[in-house]
Amino acid sequence: MKLTFVFALLAVAGTAFADTNAERLARGLGPMKPRHFGQTQTATQAAPSSHPPVAHDPNAAAAQHNAAVAQHNAAVAAQRAAAQKAAESQRAAAAAAQRNAAAHNAHTV
Repeated sequence: MKLTFVFALLAVAGTAFADTNAERLARGLGPMKPRHFGQTQTATQAAPSSHPPVAHDPNAAAAQHNAAVAQHNAAVAAQRAAAQKAAESQRAAAAAAQRNAAAHNAHTV
């Protein structure tokens, strides 16, 4: 009995502080007062940067992009060349296998 009372008390205490204005209005109560109304916050003073300013070159971004595109295109071209070389090698191996099979069949007849 005491344990049930303690749980009920904790449940009520836990929900008393978690009310939103929507929940209060749904129960027919008025909204809560603003928590921070009228309190002023002090802003921190801006300090000068410890890093020197960097001059912005508008062409630097374009040059960096062009270099990255060129590097990507070179990598794609190398992959295509390797794929073509592998395909040619497979075709040559298949042709050699066909020639060997034809020669073998010619000797066994």
